[in-house]
Amino acid sequence: MKRNIALTACFAVLLVAALSQVASADPLAISNVQKSFDGLNCAVTITWDTNKSTDTDVVKWDRVSCALNPTYPYVENATHGTSHSVTFSVDPPTSPKIAFVIESSKGGQTATTSCAAVVSAPCISE
Repeated sequence: MKRNIALTACFAVLLVAALSQVASADPLAISNVQKSFDGLNCAVTITWDTNKSTDTDVVKWDRVSCALNPTYPYVENATHGTSHSVTFSVDPPTSPKIAFVIESSKGGQTATTSCAAVVSAPCISE
């Protein structure tokens, strides 16, 4: 009987410790989003950080402004880890803005930004 009580108490302590670890785990988050447009090369560069190392990182984008409800037909894969970067060509730009969202994922958690824009025109042709 004492052995069963001791085992039950030990199990309860382990269960509480495991649950507190899950409850205190930080959700995946995106921060420090930077965006730039290189008019000479008609290229957009987007960088960001995550609070955890990730295994899936993409930028979804469209050639419209955020106000026009983009459908994000273009998807660019970015570097993985905690610092991310992607550069892609927008030549020739058909819109003065590129609307984009960032999605980073790790172990079933996904962090997504709201729509943001990069001014993408005019490109400088040589």
